[in-house]
Amino acid sequence: MANVGRKPGSDRGRATIDWSAAYAFYASLAPESRSYAAVAAEFGVSQRTVEAHGRRERWRQRVRAIETEASREVDQRLGRARAEQLADFRRLIEASCVAYARQLASGQVRITASDLVGLIRVSMLLEGDPAERVELVSSSQEWAALRTRILEALAPYPEAQQALGQALAQEADAEQ
Repeated sequence: MANVGRKPGSDRGRATIDWSAAYAFYASLAPESRSYAAVAAEFGVSQRTVEAHGRRERWRQRVRAIETEASREVDQRLGRARAEQLADFRRLIEASCVAYARQLASGQVRITASDLVGLIRVSMLLEGDPAERVELVSSSQEWAALRTRILEALAPYPEAQQALGQALAQEADAEQ
């Protein structure tokens, strides 16, 4: 007997569908609405037929692998973007310090110890040092050594050196 009135590709009169398209539809669904029933409804076939294809072609595992790879790629992109932000911010801090030093040397601006501590705090946070360490910086040996180096660097600019020394002394008095 001939297959009269039957759809091509079907020996039982069932609809033929593009299973690659069905999988693509399944994978494109939001996780909370992803189901074999949704695919069955979309393509006009039984849920059991979709389940059989889904199991045989490992749809769930394939989607999990895609989501894992997508998460990995997103993490890498976010990591690169964050690294670029930190590098940009560090360059901005460095440029600000250079501009500040030039203005200080020319007598255009006076620096306070709190200004300097703020820059140090940001620098330390960028390096990943604990924030609590910043609170102790003004009384630390590290700060004393840094303060000495800064004052020595300003030796060619005696007025700036004196202004900074006074500002640091005033801040130290204010903290006590």
